[in-house]
Amino acid sequence: MSNHWDNYWQAGNFHSFSQDYKDNYEGVLFEFWKNIFKQAPCAAAILDIASGNGAIAELALNFCDLPKSIIACDLAKLQPKPTLLDKIEFHSQVNCEKLPYPDLKFDCITSSFGIEYANLDLALDEVYRVLKSHGKAHFIIHHQGSTLINLNQSILTTINAMFELDLFNKATAALVEFNPKSVAFKQFNSVMNALVKLNGEGFDNSGIGQCFAGLIQSNLNSNQKQKLIQQWQQEFQASQARLLEMMNAAKSAEQLDSILSSKPYCSSYSEVICPDNGLLAWQLQIN
Repeated sequence: MSNHWDNYWQAGNFHSFSQDYKDNYEGVLFEFWKNIFKQAPCAAAILDIASGNGAIAELALNFCDLPKSIIACDLAKLQPKPTLLDKIEFHSQVNCEKLPYPDLKFDCITSSFGIEYANLDLALDEVYRVLKSHGKAHFIIHHQGSTLINLNQSILTTINAMFELDLFNKATAALVEFNPKSVAFKQFNSVMNALVKLNGEGFDNSGIGQCFAGLIQSNLNSNQKQKLIQQWQQEFQASQARLLEMMNAAKSAEQLDSILSSKPYCSSYSEVICPDNGLLAWQLQIN
């Protein structure tokens, strides 16, 4: 696994949509998980897979009836909030395709936009192995046709073009010693215009325009500007890797049918619709 997820979680991000939710999930996702945990049995043993820094585990803590234990595991190295450490057991560097837990251990297993990043076929078999005979597993997973995937695909298209057009080197040449009449600035401006023309939605949502607009208006010295552009380049490279993994993780109905049709356990899935934003994800249940 690349370290871009390690860096993301160790930077203190609570979940994978830190740009959309200031703290924990809101709206449809919040209501979904609140209902799941309110229906969990009293004193349940809970496992959250691909947990990040504990957003879903925190909801379990808030809404379950006296949970016996809450374990949050992830393949990455985590950096959860200190306030959660005495109530939730965090396990970093856990591969959900080979869970290090005994058979029939958990009453409730969850994952929100996480388990599908693994080999879902293998991961579901592991879930079933560690799930108690009357337990239930609930997952929110990326849907290939969701508004979320479509939006992030447009951002990924913009980020790919940034690197193809050598944006950050052109920005360094143009903005470290800023001269709006220079050839370097004209080249930089041409790249920015090309990005807008290529995909306006992706450009706007990437935030790159705001980054450079702020830099031009700043009072930073040359060294500070250069370091900031280098930092942005690294951050967009990490975003590019995460978004590519998201696109590859998203599932179609045909893919889910192919995986689930061979399983001996009961399963079902349906679409999650957000009133404001349309199709959001799949919800998948195993029992």
